[in-house]
Amino acid sequence: MQNSAKPNTRSAAYRRKKGTEAQEHIGLYCDAVASLPEKCRQVFLLRKIHGLAHKEIAERMGLWLSSVEKYVRQGSVTCRDYLAEREEYASNQISTLEFPHGRGKSEL
Repeated sequence: MQNSAKPNTRSAAYRRKKGTEAQEHIGLYCDAVASLPEKCRQVFLLRKIHGLAHKEIAERMGLWLSSVEKYVRQGSVTCRDYLAEREEYASNQISTLEFPHGRGKSEL
């Protein structure tokens, strides 16, 4: 019978690692949103964070509906590209690390 009083350290370590990765990803996403032009950022946040409909955003901000759609699309593409560039950079950094005993990333 397994001792339930002893925590599974492997699971705890895994959860900590995943939590750290999630925090880093959220930080990158915040940086991506911050890089958007002001009006685009406002529209993007009203849609994605506050859940407002395109029509409601247009009315609130005095914009054409087509402008709101353009800003939401622009924000989504810019954030996606921003994250992809950073993740590709991080992946390349990991693949160039030197490992002890000549082991490369593919051997781990």
